[in-house]
Formats: sequence, C-alpha cells, structure tokens
Amino acid sequence: MEGRWSLFGLLLAALIASCAAQDLDCDFEKDFCAWTQPPTAKRDWARGQGKSVTPGTGPSSDHTTGTGYYAYLETSLGFQGDDVLLQSPKVTLAGTSCLSFYYHMYGPHVATLTLYSVSNAGVRTSLWTRKGTQGDQWLRAQVDIPKGTDFQLLFEAVKGTLNKGDIAIDDVTYTKTGDCASSVTVAPPSVKPGQSTPPPSALTCDFERGDLCGYQRTTGLNHKMWAWATAATASSNKGPDKDHSYNTPQGHYVFIDARTGSAFLTTNNVPADTDRCLRFWFSFGGSDAGTLNVYTETTGRGQALWTLGSWSGFGWNVAEVNLPAGPTSYK
Repeated sequence: MEGRWSLFGLLLAALIASCAAQDLDCDFEKDFCAWTQPPTAKRDWARGQGKSVTPGTGPSSDHTTGTGYYAYLETSLGFQGDDVLLQSPKVTLAGTSCLSFYYHMYGPHVATLTLYSVSNAGVRTSLWTRKGTQGDQWLRAQVDIPKGTDFQLLFEAVKGTLNKGDIAIDDVTYTKTGDCASSVTVAPPSVKPGQSTPPPSALTCDFERGDLCGYQRTTGLNHKMWAWATAATASSNKGPDKDHSYNTPQGHYVFIDARTGSAFLTTNNVPADTDRCLRFWFSFGGSDAGTLNVYTETTGRGQALWTLGSWSGFGWNVAEVNLPAGPTSYK
C-alpha cells in the first residue's frame, strides 16, 4: 500500500473472504441489514442521523463517518420500561466467536442496553449489559459469543424514567472464528471442494499496538515513512483529530505527511488460494494533489488494484478492494 496523500491517516479494518457484507455486520447506513425487529417489542428501533431531537441526550453524529446513520431508541415517546429489540438471523457455532459494536448512552434518564443470546427454545442468556449514562461519546464493546446451535443474538434497549435517555448502537461487526482476545485475526475464507481449511488471516489491524500487527514500513520518495501516532501526540495539522476505532484523540492510526514524498506499508505473505477482500478506513487533510494506491506484489511493486487520486470527503471514509486468487502468494 503506497500513500502520497498530504496528511493521510489509515486504519486497516479487515481482510475477509469477500467484499460482500458479513451476515451480522451492519453500519445502519441503508437499513438494519440482516437484523430484524421482533413483534414482541413494545417499540421499534429507529435509524437516526445527526443530533437527537431531544437536547441533552443521544449522539450528535454516527460513528461510521460522522455524517451517516445509527440505530437508536428514541425516548421522547412511550413509557418507562418500554423496550426495543434487534434480532440476528440464526447462528450455529462450533467454537467461540466475537461480536464488536459501538454504543452511545448519554443523558440523565438512560436505562439499560443488553446483548443476549436466545436459544431455539426462546431462553435468553445475558452476554453483555450496560446501565445508566456512559458520557457523550461512542464506546466500543467486544463480546465473546459462545458456541451453540440455532441460536440468535438480541440487542435490547430499555426506556428510562423520562425523555433524556436515548440509547444508540453503530458499526456492528462479527468475527466468526476466534474470541475477542484474538481480534487481530479474521475468519478464514470459505473452502472450495478438495481444499483443506486454510489458517485464519492475521492481517487485521487497528494500530493500537506499536508493532503495527506485523506490517512492514518502508521509505519511498524523499525517504518518507508511515508514522504511528495518536491525534493527541501527532504534531498539529498532521493526521486526523480522532482515530476511527475508538473515535477519541487517544486512539492510534498511521499517517504520512506526503506533500513531498511517498511511503509504503506492506503485509506479510497472503495465500492466493481464494478471492479475498481488503477493507480499510482512510482520512486526509489538505487539498494537495496526491494518490493512495493498493498493490499486490510477488516481486517488485506489482499490479495496482485500487487508486484514489482525489477526494472531497471529510473524516474517516471506508474503501474495499477485491484481491483476486492467483497461482502464488502475494503481499
């Protein structure tokens, strides 16, 4: 991956089997994805954009882009104890998996947000819960999902005493293989007939660790280098003011001030036995001309699979790049 953007920030989100959305992944930009609302709930989740209609509660923006949508419980309506439910499709797991999401619980009347697993017989088991205001911020949750057969996951938000108790969720991400402690790995690609199961990829990185998850940094034009930093430690006007993973000035990313040069960020070898997808988040400041390129290489620089030569968006923006199968492994 080569960066030539002026003031460029990067978060590598995942290397997955295909660029199609995972069954349980949802950023609520268009709808509720594969999640549904059971008729037993007293209220419905709503999709919101921007500030809550009630002052003193709710998020001021979504987590994904800062201008998009989130799912939330609007507490200016209904009665204390009313619940909203968001239910996944049925899931069968041979081992532990991980569900990650962001939540916003702000206001003096916030009640509870709970994630349950629901058995085929309808029995609920609480996996994670929060109660009361958590501050005016998006917070990240990672929940280990135990193995089971034909169960569903269920978000429940409950209305508090009065109307300043909005509860919101955003950017639900599901990793089918491995618990949350091994979140630097992602689910292995699907196996074609006659193939053995490939090992899980270890290319996912949120850059919270100083070792950059094994990614290699090399200099480009004028000896520029990707730098590891936070908004709180980066010098002024060099990089985003918040990271994407935690949406705080203390979260980490890598960036390059590329007005006068370029730099490379390289993976370890990737098996070429199946099509894959690289999903990442990028941000930049300034309007200087430049490009961001994604290459595959076996020797030398290799083939450019994706190029961005100009961009007028703000904040963090998502990109997905198809990585086709081939005869040999690549970086």
